[in-house]
Amino acid sequence: MGTSRLMRAVRITEHGGPEVLELTEVAVPDPQAGEVLVQVGAVALNNTDLWTREGAYGRPGDPKATSGWRGPIDFPRIQGADVAGRVVAVGAGVEEGLVGRRVVVDPAIYDTEGPDANPVGLMGSERDGGYAEYVTAPAERVHDVSESPLTDDQLATLP
Repeated sequence: MGTSRLMRAVRITEHGGPEVLELTEVAVPDPQAGEVLVQVGAVALNNTDLWTREGAYGRPGDPKATSGWRGPIDFPRIQGADVAGRVVAVGAGVEEGLVGRRVVVDPAIYDTEGPDANPVGLMGSERDGGYAEYVTAPAERVHDVSESPLTDDQLATLP
């Protein structure tokens, strides 16, 4: 990959206000089978990032419970659901031709494949997200935007 094995990231170790955001160095994640490693070009801030950090989602039967998007958070968590960047590595079973492609990442984690799939999690809440130099994502959740005239900042606002 040609990168350092450490990266800068902003993560949370508990729910709270902006004061719980911490700048840290962590290991660059390795893409697992079926995943890609994306060098983050831009990440948007959306309500899910704020409400997950605050623990404001509640739970079924207990709307005042502190919770992430779909339940308790495994801390520490790197937030950032809406990512645009470039694929720099692929895991086993992923087409090598994706390396170098500019992509937007669908941040949802689905319960199944196909048109009837339901989101059961989200990057930045149930898995690490893009408040980092690199993020992994399932290969089927990255969308090639190499030909787009939009900047990474603009693309990151789309998911």
